Amino acid sequence: MADLIERALDAIVAYTRFPCCGLFQLDASGTTLEMVGRRNVSAEVYASARYLPVDGSLTGHAIKRGCVVTTSDISNDSRLDPPTKRALAREGYVEVASVPLIYRGKALGTINLIYQAGNTLSDDERDTLLGIGQTIAIALAQRAAEDERSKLQERVRKSEQLERLGLLAGGLAHDFNNFLTCILGSLSLGKDLLAQGCEPQEVAELLDGAEKASQRAAALVQQLLTFSKGGAPVLQATTRLAALIRESAEFSVHGSSVRLAFDIASDLTPVAIDAAQISRMVQNLVINAVQASPEGGTVTIEVKNEPLRMASDDPTWVRIVVADQGSGIAPEVLPHVFDPYFSTKSGGNGLGLPTVQSIVVAHGGTVEATSEVGKGATFIVRLPGTVHQPSEQVPDVSQPLHTPAGGRALLMDDDAAIRSLAQEFLERDGYEVVATADGDEAVRACQEAVETHRPFAIALLDLTIVGGMGGREAMPRIRALIPSIAAVVCSGYSEDAAMSQYAQHGFDAVLPKPYTLQEFATAIRLARRARSHSLAPGTSD
Repeated sequence: MADLIERALDAIVAYTRFPCCGLFQLDASGTTLEMVGRRNVSAEVYASARYLPVDGSLTGHAIKRGCVVTTSDISNDSRLDPPTKRALAREGYVEVASVPLIYRGKALGTINLIYQAGNTLSDDERDTLLGIGQTIAIALAQRAAEDERSKLQERVRKSEQLERLGLLAGGLAHDFNNFLTCILGSLSLGKDLLAQGCEPQEVAELLDGAEKASQRAAALVQQLLTFSKGGAPVLQATTRLAALIRESAEFSVHGSSVRLAFDIASDLTPVAIDAAQISRMVQNLVINAVQASPEGGTVTIEVKNEPLRMASDDPTWVRIVVADQGSGIAPEVLPHVFDPYFSTKSGGNGLGLPTVQSIVVAHGGTVEATSEVGKGATFIVRLPGTVHQPSEQVPDVSQPLHTPAGGRALLMDDDAAIRSLAQEFLERDGYEVVATADGDEAVRACQEAVETHRPFAIALLDLTIVGGMGGREAMPRIRALIPSIAAVVCSGYSEDAAMSQYAQHGFDAVLPKPYTLQEFATAIRLARRARSHSLAPGTSD
């Protein structure tokens, strides 16, 4: 609105003989006018006349009569208050004209013109000023309507956001309560069986059930993080997209009555992807198709190049199409398929397709859904090609980890329960553990280790410490003190850059929370092997 007022004042000054003017707007109560814009009006005049009453003022008189009202005797006109009279007189003004701004019979404000040379307005000038006032009033009214529309749309948008947030919170609470019921129930029953002296195998089965429920909860958290934060993918150029899609799809239909039909081009453009995330994307799309096809049928997966070049030298894109023969998606549901927890299937958790969308967007691509009731649904993903040379070197983690264990271990985590658990894991592997709660304590422990010539072999550092120094900040200081230390970064924020690109932050391995004993031990051994390799002759750190 302010820009419109400024343009209106500029037009008056440019196209009339009145260089000094102010634009007043009527307040919501209809009792007071405020000067909201001015040209060539001094600070003193502005201060004295910024707010004017409708009743009894010259400006209010113009609004009530709906015509141009003037005064040629400022000093004696009772419709001007004394401070305004004095301010105008000191600057040599002798006349004031007030032009009402009327839109559809409703007063919006006025334009007040002040001038120093007495010059009675002609009828033509009055008509011209009224026309200008009407034009400005129309523009102001339209802008006010647009602003109100925008505010209404924003209120609707926020209301929809709150509705989706409530749906998400309710869905999460439902799923986690189910997981926790399984975990707590299994553990409490296991404790009861142990107290009764039952066979260890019975307790082991209960613990196995609790572990599986925990893994399902962890997978749900991972999906939630991916779709909410965009996934922070670690992109690597590859030509193995076709194999990755085929393997992921075949894994997803295992145990179902759904068949897969592939139509994959042999000359696919290389793409820069995070293989783990794209695998998850394909699995979610295929699982969605399987859930939509309870009576079986065929899920068709087509992967081909698509020439979506912005410039002639840009690489083509790759289009991935997943189509099922299920019941289809109703038209009123289709716009919401990527909303979290907006699942119409009893077997879904409502995060599969939102996760797909987040992964695709994080890769710079697009995803859309089409459907016809009774004829299935089709999801189309487009990923940009890359001009970078593909690198297919994948670390072989299937081979035995012939790395030394034991030595001194530095542990840093601000959660006492996690510290205790991780310390137990390390001690089982033969380590002497120094446990710390934040980065400052960890750095001091390293300084003491150097001074006593008892350096640490391994460090396990929590990425984020609330109110203190985390692993990201502590790692450079620790590395400066003990260059040979193998370091593992650990966090529940698995999408953080320090987790997805841990080597760039000085770490040798990564351990996402939650973790099992086996995952913990593997991360420790990977870190020690990586550090040992980097310190070997002929390699650089």
